Amino acid sequence: MTTIGPRIGHKFASFVLSLLLAAVAGAFTTMPAIAADKIGIVLMHGLGETADAKSPMGKFAKELESFGFVVVVPEMPWSKKRSLDKGIDDTVAEIDKAVAELKAKGATKFIVGGHDIGANAALAYGIRREHIRGVLVIKPEVTPERAEFQKAANNDFMKAKQLISAGKGDEKAEFMDGVNGKKGVLKTTAKIYISWYDPDGNALLPKNAAKLNNATSVMWMIGDTSSIGALGMTYAFSKAPSNPNNAYKVISGFHKVLGSKGASEVAAWAKGL
Repeated sequence: MTTIGPRIGHKFASFVLSLLLAAVAGAFTTMPAIAADKIGIVLMHGLGETADAKSPMGKFAKELESFGFVVVVPEMPWSKKRSLDKGIDDTVAEIDKAVAELKAKGATKFIVGGHDIGANAALAYGIRREHIRGVLVIKPEVTPERAEFQKAANNDFMKAKQLISAGKGDEKAEFMDGVNGKKGVLKTTAKIYISWYDPDGNALLPKNAAKLNNATSVMWMIGDTSSIGALGMTYAFSKAPSNPNNAYKVISGFHKVLGSKGASEVAAWAKGL
């Protein structure tokens, strides 16, 4: 007698197994791929500059976008049009809006960076928002804690404090900027001016670098002719908490800092965030 039961059993088992394997394979192929993090960058221009596409920061944004970053360049309170119309706390709220714009564009990791006084704002923001993965300091200039800076600003922080004591803190007056001296007259209120230029205030680069979360990486990028660059890493950069991704870059020629060379340095740094 020919026994066919076992042969039918084997075929059926093989058939069921093939169906199971196909189902498993199909499940894997239909599972959504784990999306790579998209990095968003807020870039803040310097004092008296603009956020226009043809501005230095606007062009730098284009360079960074070529590496796949999502970049926004908001007009800040110290722009050419606005002449320092907000203090640090209100500026933080403006940066929040820029970060929200990045989120709406699909960014999942965030870097906040700035040039000149924008660098002060970036560090001030970084210590207030722990979700920021990186702070980009680009050729900083505003150093109110330094006597040389205040001398160039005619020690106008004292004038601001006197006006505040006299109950005139919300009235507009003229104050000097320590970077440009007499050429850098600012028309703003004493309260706003002291918010940025107080030598013991909350906009100081060394002070805020030291307050960063150790999970927040900082990149310090300066030109080789920068007066702040002459102070070296110990001025503020080395005061930041230890982080394997911290980077200090000196680039020959400021135009190259906000160019393809600077953008490639930022791209290499951001990969480790």
